[in-house]
Amino acid sequence: MRDVSLRWGFGLGVIAAAIGAMAQLLSAVFGPIPANTTADLLVIALLIQGILSLVALGVMFAISYLAGQRTERDRQREYALEGGEGTAPPDRSSAVLAGGVVAICYWFVTTLILYLVPATRQGSTHLQDVKTFLIESLLRGAFYVLVGAGMGGLGARSAVARQLMQSVVKPAFPAPRATIAAPPPPVLPPPPATPPPTEPSAAVGADGEAPLPAE
Repeated sequence: MRDVSLRWGFGLGVIAAAIGAMAQLLSAVFGPIPANTTADLLVIALLIQGILSLVALGVMFAISYLAGQRTERDRQREYALEGGEGTAPPDRSSAVLAGGVVAICYWFVTTLILYLVPATRQGSTHLQDVKTFLIESLLRGAFYVLVGAGMGGLGARSAVARQLMQSVVKPAFPAPRATIAAPPPPVLPPPPATPPPTEPSAAVGADGEAPLPAE
């Protein structure tokens, strides 16, 4: 299942990284902190940067949750195809790995954008202090990975819970379909018996007239 975890992790991690990079670029464009600024401008810039960063971070954690959920679904499906009954044995390591990979992709891209395009006009001072930047980035990355891996585990748990709920709600045997009995055909009375045709008697001729008496 490691291949499945990496596939979902990197696949969804690219989306999370793109969203994070866009948020960093928007922060640098619409909310830069100039070298000489007032308190009002500083508050506005920090507010814009904070809102964009929080939105991108929340989306990344949601994608980590989705990656763990999809990984667990694939694991359960593979277990069912192999002939297993019920749910697969609990193992959330693959889902945790997928969520952590999403967080790593997000952290790497956003850190690179932050290094190349700093959100402050004092970029030279920021770029010179590489050691402090690396320490802060590593601490931030550790936080991202821990939370992303945890969200992946929660996604796996929700997938298992949903599968158990479906197995409980779904009946073991299909319910018999209700059939409406057709009414019996009406009983018709027997047709009346037709009397047999009457033959002409000997006293009456074929033309219906009585014969004349013999002389």
